[in-house]
Amino acid sequence: MKYLRAIAPVIKQYGWLHAVRLAINEGKHIAWNQAIRGSYSQHYEDLILDNIFQSQKEGLYLDIGCHEPMRINNTYRLYKKGWSGICVDASADYAKDFKTLRPRDAYVQVGIGKQTSSPMNFYEFSAPALSTFSPDLARQYQAQGHALVRTSQIPVITLSELCNKYVKETVIDLLCLDIEGYDLEALESLDWEKYKPRVICVETKPSGNIQEGSAGADHESIDSFLRKRGYKIHAH
Repeated sequence: MKYLRAIAPVIKQYGWLHAVRLAINEGKHIAWNQAIRGSYSQHYEDLILDNIFQSQKEGLYLDIGCHEPMRINNTYRLYKKGWSGICVDASADYAKDFKTLRPRDAYVQVGIGKQTSSPMNFYEFSAPALSTFSPDLARQYQAQGHALVRTSQIPVITLSELCNKYVKETVIDLLCLDIEGYDLEALESLDWEKYKPRVICVETKPSGNIQEGSAGADHESIDSFLRKRGYKIHAH
């Protein structure tokens, strides 16, 4: 029913043909990725994480830019194994679903940035994965034809502040980060002397058809930042 409600604005904006293509891709994702391979991620990131953590039945994750609790989500497979954590998204749309499907997790509706600031504009698109705090990305997505649904004022805090409130002395097994153009700034906001996640899964390019040199940290910048803190690439 949820997907039926969601398809009407897709048809209105992109037309029937595109909506049918999306429906076919969604069917393939559910039938092959989820039902057969047991993966809920977009590109099998959760299977890679499963291989890293292997038989670890419990753990703590920070899922920043978590999006939906199950669909295209990198931590749901771990949740099913017994893990739990803090799931952060600037949208209020997923709070109820997280409470229903993932009651062990804490859902926090804030933005994560390089420093604490007064509420910032959060641009929410008809394709929710494109929603962003970046006005540059928002303009580019609109230029590509994506519909801006609403703009909300959302408080922004640092990763350190989030950890001080919710993590405290607990070891962070996984930091999953996907926040459309602000991933490097979020990494820069963490107190690396106090908190050092064992594994980091981070988006290195914003979603959508974005040109080189536009908003968003690139692979090299994030790679350099994390290598200086003792990390190395396991998969890409």
